[in-house]
Amino acid sequence: MTETTFLLEAEEELNYSAFYYNKQAPGLGFDFLKEIEQSLQEIK
Repeated sequence: MTETTFLLEAEEELNYSAFYYNKQAPGLGFDFLKEIEQSLQEIK
């Protein structure tokens, strides 16, 4: 299967977004990352 890679800046933005969402509501950032992963799997 094809490996997905992100530019460093994109990965940092993704991690910052997850951190931000977790500050808004515990676990929300983890849910966000899970949705991103599921979307990437569908695209593949």
